[in-house]
Amino acid sequence: MSNDDLLYNVYQAINHSSERLDNIEKSVYMLLTQNMIDEYKKITLACKKRNIVHIFFNCDENKSPYSMNILYNNIAYEDSEEGRELLLDRIIKENIACKIRIQKEEITKVKNIILSGKPSEASQYIKYGCIVSVNICQG
Repeated sequence: MSNDDLLYNVYQAINHSSERLDNIEKSVYMLLTQNMIDEYKKITLACKKRNIVHIFFNCDENKSPYSMNILYNNIAYEDSEEGRELLLDRIIKENIACKIRIQKEEITKVKNIILSGKPSEASQYIKYGCIVSVNICQG
């Protein structure tokens, strides 16, 4: 379905039938999604250097995206030995301050995953906290 078709569906839903109003959300979502995919492809092709960074978020128990506030948790840790150590230090401090919860028997797992695995996988052992790994494009 082309963008023009999607816009036409939105027009039809608004002007001709209240029962098709739920199609507005679907059509707008599809249009926005396709535009984001197109932009992502352009950025990806222009990307000369990629770096992975890890961001720790305080969040609700379900790790809902809307509970993760980038204005509050705005430190990106490099995917390097030093960056991972700083991330682990932050996690330990958050646990000591009772802002997150990690079971005592799982602390070693969390340390090992952060230091030598995929840090985002440590999130499964952290209650009220989440590590998100992001691929950053430079250049």
